[in-house]
Amino acid sequence: TFDKLTEIVKKNEVTFRFWLGPKLIVMLTDPRDYE
Repeated sequence: TFDKLTEIVKKNEVTFRFWLGPKLIVMLTDPRDYE
């Protein structure tokens, strides 16, 4: 499951978030988004 998510991020280079149990996970691909 996590491998598929990382594959999607590498292909699309998007920022997205999803719930993993009770925790919100945010995937950022652009370093400028961290600011």
